[in-house]
Order: sequence, then structure tokens, then C-alpha cells
Amino acid sequence: MVGFSGTIGETDQNLDSSADRLIWLGSENLFEFEDDDLKIVSVLHEIQEDDQPAQACDGETLIWIWGEIYGYHNGTEYNPKYNTHPDLSDAEYCARLYEENGLNFIEGLNSNFAGVIYDRQKNVVALFTDRLSAMPIFYTELEEDTLLFSTSLQSITNHPSFDPEFDKLGVQDFFTSGRVYGLRTVLKDVKQLHPAGILRYDLDSGEYNTEVYWRPKYEPKKRSFDDFVQEFYDIFKQVLSEQTQENLDYGLMLSGGSDSRLIAGAIDQKIKCFHMNETMNVEAETAKSVAKRCGHDFKFLKRDIEYYPKVLEKTSEISNLINWFEEGHTAGFVNDLTENSEYLFIGQYADTLFGHYIPEKNLHIPLFGNLQIPVLEKFEDVMDFEKKGKHSRNEKEPSYIDKEMLNSLDPISKNEKGKIKYQGMEYYSLESFIRGSFYYYPLTNTYSFLTRSTLIQSMPVRYPYLDNRIIDLSLQIPIKHLLRKDISNRTLRRYHKDLAKISHPTSGLPLTRSKLMHIFSKHYQDFLEKFSASSKPDAGPIADYGKIIRESDFVKRKLDEHSGLLEKCDFISKKKAWKVYQEHLEGKDKVNQLHPLLTFIENPITEKIILSDR
Repeated sequence: MVGFSGTIGETDQNLDSSADRLIWLGSENLFEFEDDDLKIVSVLHEIQEDDQPAQACDGETLIWIWGEIYGYHNGTEYNPKYNTHPDLSDAEYCARLYEENGLNFIEGLNSNFAGVIYDRQKNVVALFTDRLSAMPIFYTELEEDTLLFSTSLQSITNHPSFDPEFDKLGVQDFFTSGRVYGLRTVLKDVKQLHPAGILRYDLDSGEYNTEVYWRPKYEPKKRSFDDFVQEFYDIFKQVLSEQTQENLDYGLMLSGGSDSRLIAGAIDQKIKCFHMNETMNVEAETAKSVAKRCGHDFKFLKRDIEYYPKVLEKTSEISNLINWFEEGHTAGFVNDLTENSEYLFIGQYADTLFGHYIPEKNLHIPLFGNLQIPVLEKFEDVMDFEKKGKHSRNEKEPSYIDKEMLNSLDPISKNEKGKIKYQGMEYYSLESFIRGSFYYYPLTNTYSFLTRSTLIQSMPVRYPYLDNRIIDLSLQIPIKHLLRKDISNRTLRRYHKDLAKISHPTSGLPLTRSKLMHIFSKHYQDFLEKFSASSKPDAGPIADYGKIIRESDFVKRKLDEHSGLLEKCDFISKKKAWKVYQEHLEGKDKVNQLHPLLTFIENPITEKIILSDR
């Protein structure tokens, strides 16, 4: 595991047990620092040879960075790091910017990062995150004038001075939504640092406060979609240029869709493309065709029936109980990825920025059933948005959960200035809330954050769609443009026509066709498959989790293994949990009840809290 953990203020306890939870692969580089006011352990990937901390102000300021910094906007212009300071490590780069701008430099940083600054002249320690908290920091008060912080909840629970308890609202979020919203975590009194947050801790007074330097603000511009496409591609090409160097080997997680396909087409050097699947189905063949058309190498990563049971065990070692285990898709292929590439690209979060907030309505078609069509719909208020949208993976708590033990969710409220408050977060307006709250601000609000966590714990990973300039552009595109148009499809159609002509695996249509045509065609393909006499392998990249549960006995093994834990847990019924499993074996779809249960009982945090002798 990579990241950092530490304490601010006086404490006699060391960080040895917390540091243990920051090591996952065993090959990571570990850096330790300790004085009377700050103890910190920092862990980086083996390939990242930066010595940390970096020094600023004649050694009076120390800086630790987890993540990568690609550039800096000084308020007037943006300068890529490789243009201005190519030989500096990310921590050294931040040290130089701190000397020039003080803590204000953080606001201009571009990429995904978390950091610690220790200014010994001012007697201040600052914790900070990027705009979306893509590298989250968690913190809690240990005792008077002492703050415990870490990028891992498991590391926090391992600290000898911390007595962990579950936060019932966080647990309810986890089981119903498949994510824990806002700044809340599953641990009582443990918060996530606000995205775009700078926590300043005054060592003289023992007091701290948090300043937020950026919030998503939806400000649609009156421009044609083609203009947006042109600007998007210009930025995208620049982003890829800044994130690649000629002397390094790069990989790409390549699906059959358009977002990773755009990376494959736009990147200016040969790379290794990876695709995970059970068989060389339509999705896999499409990815292979894209790689071949671009002149890239292709490697197929085959999953068998026991692959996801292994993912459950591997991800339990790094999970912060934010998502369910199946989202750690790459956990079983760490060696394949790291042995064939040094840095990895992924197209994740393009849909999050450019599509997931769009409301849908069911269109009933006789014989074909219900078809979900994107619509332009105005929401009256937050409650209206909650009512009309589907934001949870389960409509209610799983049947094995004791509802009386878990309280209802905190209500979303509007403060006196008309801003939206939700789970410790504040948004400029209802529109900005819809564009940011449930989808990426903070990034842990996404269903698939564990996908990211698993990858970044495996190796350095590049996320071009999370570049600040791409995020800014996404907040300028009117929703009406995105109802009928997909920005990645349109960009491929305009700049990489040969790739756009390759059909999408689920719709069977080339990317040159409209968004609505893809929706209708996918529904038609599903209809044909439903009534087909022959059984065909799944066309997409996602495994058939229901089938895996029925054909593998791993659920039974885990329920037996954690029988004692289930007996002691005061909000889970062991008997009802077994009943849910049996109902699934008999044909019902209980995946969304079994997966959170398995994730929860397998996690070391759960074991530490429920089986401890407190």
C-alpha cells in the first residue's frame, strides 16, 4: 500500500502498527520522520525514488507528497511541470512553489495528490488534498492536542491510542448505496478531509481549521457542441503529452468502449493495452481490434470462476469500506500489470464527469419492455432530485440488517444563503450539487472508487480525465448537449475516424452513430439475447457475479469462516444472512445484498471492532 500516516502534537505512541497497514506489495519505499510535534511514515511505489520529505526555506519547512503533480496555474497562466522543473521530484516541486507562494500554491496544483507541510518557523502543520480528494486523507482526534491522520482507515484503526467504533450512518451508506457519502466514514469520529481542503494545525494552540479552496460550480456556456469537442481534444492531447515520457513503458486498461479507446488513439507512443475478461467475447475482441488499429501491443488477462473470490481477499487488505469488493477489478492481476508496464493509463471517470448526472425516464415499448431515455428535466429542489434519481444500489437496507440499530440518513439541507449542505459538504447551488455531490465531489462518492484505490496501490496510474482543465470544461457544457451526444464518441468521430468505425460491443453500432441510436440498439440486442435459443457469452467487460456466487462456494466459505463475527455483530442477523445466500442459490438475484456483506465481514476493520475485547 502507498500513502502516509502520522500524528500531529505530542504523543508517546509510535507509528509502527499504523505503518504496517501502509505496506501491501512488500516492494514499496518507506520514509519515516519524527520530532516532538510531528510523526509521519510515508510509503511510495518502488519506481518512485523520491526522497521524502523535500525541504524548503533553508530546511525549516518539510513537504511530503503522495500522488503526482503535472503542473501549476499561477492565476494567470498554466505551466506544465515538465516545462519548468523537469528534474525536480513532486515534493521538491511543491517545496519550490511553497517558497514562492506560501500555502496558496496548493490552489494552483494540477493532478491527484495528498500532502503534508511542516513549517517549523511558523509552527504549523498543514494537510491538503487535490480538488476532488482523489487521494483522500482521514483524520481524528486522539487526545487533547493530538491529531491522528492517514490515507488509510485501516492504518488509523491500527494505531494503539485509537479505540475504533462504527459510525452507524456510514455503515448504512455502505450497505445501501455502495459508497459512503461526503466527509463521513464508517468509523465514528473519523472524517475525510474536505476535497480541495487545507487543514492548518497550529502547534502552539493545538487548534486547527480547514479552508476549502475550490468547489464545483456549474456555469454552462452558450457554445456549440463542436466547439466544446475541439477544445476538449486540444486539452486532452496536451494532458497526454504532459503525462508521458519517452523513456518509460506505459500500459492502458482498454475496454471496448470509447473513453479508453480515445486514450489509445490520442497517445503519441506505443503502449501495452490490457483487457480483463472471462473469454475473448465481443468486448475483448473489440479492445483487441482497437489496440491493433493503433499499433499497440495487446495482452488479455483471463478471469476464471475463482478470480473474484481472490479479489475479495486481496482488496480486504486495502479497503477503507467505501465500496464493495468487486470494484477492485485488477487486484488479481497486479503482477501482470507491473511486469509489463511502469505506469498505467485508465479512462475511468469520463462518464462521471460527462454523463452520470443526466436524468432518465422510462419509455415503455410493447414487447421490448422499458427503455431508459436521457431527458432534460428541471428539479425543484434536492428532495425532488432524490425522488426522481436512483442513487443507491439497494433501495433499502439488506434484509439481514437490523434497521433499529441503524439510524436514518442525514437529510440534505439548504442553508440561509441558498447553498446546499450535505454530509459535511457545501455546494454553490442545486445545479452544482447535482453536477458534483453524488458523482465526484469528493471522488469517494463514486461506486467505483475501489477500482481506483486498487490500481494506485499497485503502481503509478495516470487519469487524464481528472485533469483540472478537463474538469473545468465539463462544468461549462450545457446538459442539453450531453442528452443526445457523447463527448468521447464525437471526439473519436472527428479526430480518429478509423477507431470510431469499430462497433461498440454492447450496441453493435459504430461510434459514428448517435447516442440515442446506441441506447435503442443496446436494448434491442438485450431483447434478442433474452429470447435467443443459444446461450452466448456476455458481451461486456463485467463478470456475471450472480453466476459466480452459484458456481463457486466462496460465499459459504466466508460465512463459515466469519461465523463468530456474525454472531457478535449487533446489527447483522447471521440467520438472515444465510437465508439471503440460499435465496440467491435458488434463483433470486441477491448480489447487491451479498457483496456488501462479504466486503464487510472480510475487512480487518470489522474484525478489530467486533471481535475486540473492549
